[in-house]
Amino acid sequence: MPPPTGSSVVAILLLVSNRMDIIQFLMFCKFFIYLKTQKERVLSNKKVLAGLIFMLAALTLVALPASAEDVPNILDSGFEPDGRGGVARPWSTSQHSDHPSYVFSVDDGVLSIRRFDFEPWGQVAQRLDATPFAGKRLEFVVELSGEFDLSYGEPIEPTGISVVLRGLDEDIRYRMLGSQILKTPYASIGEFEGGMEWQPLSLVFDVPPLATELEVFVRMSLGGELRARNPRLTLVDPTVVD
Repeated sequence: MPPPTGSSVVAILLLVSNRMDIIQFLMFCKFFIYLKTQKERVLSNKKVLAGLIFMLAALTLVALPASAEDVPNILDSGFEPDGRGGVARPWSTSQHSDHPSYVFSVDDGVLSIRRFDFEPWGQVAQRLDATPFAGKRLEFVVELSGEFDLSYGEPIEPTGISVVLRGLDEDIRYRMLGSQILKTPYASIGEFEGGMEWQPLSLVFDVPPLATELEVFVRMSLGGELRARNPRLTLVDPTVVD
């Protein structure tokens, strides 16, 4: 087996440096320096060579980035039935006004919002304390599917997911007004007609520094039925954002 060339060492170091922290990277550098200075003894000893290859593989595995499932979900729970045909807390349900127009139900972790009358939107929401995430970047993701039409006309609100952030205004002149809506980011499936297979809808947003309350929504404003599953709210960037 020929010893690794200088160019191959550089290429490997560049590759692994993107997948590990500084301590692991320095360990790799130390490994290659040792291999270069001891190459004759190492390459002639199969046991030593096998051990070094095993160490290299182990460090690479440790350096792999965490999957989405490994990132803590900030939401208190997914969608669960309440035992009365509705949606269990901490999720709440609401619609535009008091004329019954939507049926909310959950089956095996899948939320269903089915529209049957004219109220322009129906939604589920979960409210959280925003203080631990003030100045940070979060991502809200929900998998959606359904069958949609425009039988009730053009929607006045988007079908999809949204976030409402409340708190004190950064401008000191407006803080005397108390808590108010600071941001309302959203992501929409559009004015969709027909069937939609399961697909994730993602919303990345920054939490204002003085935010105190965060509320996430899944909203239906088209005709037909919206289904949702696996809601996740995760920390994208823990550093303070402007």
